[in-house]
Amino acid sequence: MRIKFFSGYGYESRKEQSMSLTSLLTFDKNIKALFATIPNMKVHFQNVDGGDPFPTNPVQIVPRKHSTAGLIGHAYDYLLRAYVQKINGVHQEQTAEELAAFAGLERWSTSDAHLNARFASIIEHRNRYINGQVELDDILLQDSLVLAHLESYYRSGYMDVQGPLNVVDADIVDLRSLIKATQERQSLFIAERGVVCNPSFGRAIAGLVGGADGDLILDDMLIEIKVESSFKYAIRHLRQLIGYWILSCLTPDFHPQIDRLGIWNPRYCRMVYITVEDICRAMDMRAFTEQFIDVLSQGSVGAGNIGAVMNKQRMEEIRALWDRPDQPIRQLY
Repeated sequence: MRIKFFSGYGYESRKEQSMSLTSLLTFDKNIKALFATIPNMKVHFQNVDGGDPFPTNPVQIVPRKHSTAGLIGHAYDYLLRAYVQKINGVHQEQTAEELAAFAGLERWSTSDAHLNARFASIIEHRNRYINGQVELDDILLQDSLVLAHLESYYRSGYMDVQGPLNVVDADIVDLRSLIKATQERQSLFIAERGVVCNPSFGRAIAGLVGGADGDLILDDMLIEIKVESSFKYAIRHLRQLIGYWILSCLTPDFHPQIDRLGIWNPRYCRMVYITVEDICRAMDMRAFTEQFIDVLSQGSVGAGNIGAVMNKQRMEEIRALWDRPDQPIRQLY
């Protein structure tokens, strides 16, 4: 039976984005204060394999040695999304413009002929891998690291002093080990109903928070990829996931409906999740979302980036969505 796969959204143009939800959770005092009220929900997390989701001494399958931590995270995101598309027989990320790295390329240089040609070859080779025309090879690993350089530059403004084409052996070795370990857990990434790679959210809500996109949705689970050297409960991960879930609920006709929020760490090959029902039992998400919308309406987050008039229009759209009787959060009460 052929599975129906959801397509990616891409509602909010990446050129409009400046900060992001994650940045606001770190730097905006009002957003930080609100999300600090989220209670500890460690006891509600579940391990997809059963057992303790956050054991005291989990076994690290792929330890980091000499690789570049932040860069590896972005590179693995690109590699995993390509792998998930390949094994599920779906091709969502087909063009350069669908990747955040393209925004980084435009910001870095539009006149570098060599870089532009390399970027085009990266997209072509990645597409061939997704379509099953080539197997995973060192070229794909190197390409993922170049994409990571460009995305990092787009999101942070930081670039390696040797430029986006600089790839070191230690990063290739680490990335290869991470994807090989992931392939051994392939069953975790086979979707039964649908997959969305790099889901983004509605123009109004994404514009108000300065842009936001998730990593992956498999069936009803929004998954954040955390390539970290430790594996333990972290409230910052839950805050980010709840933030993305709220954004999905404030996006017109967002599909699929998210029922679980998950975390995947390939260094430990562990995936844990919490259900949105458990979140709603642990706290009043109706009141929390109301406060979130109120913070956005004050203009301290969005108005400075998009202007007061546009800010008002987007707030009106968000409030109309929040007041709908089929609002996903309201339906959980």
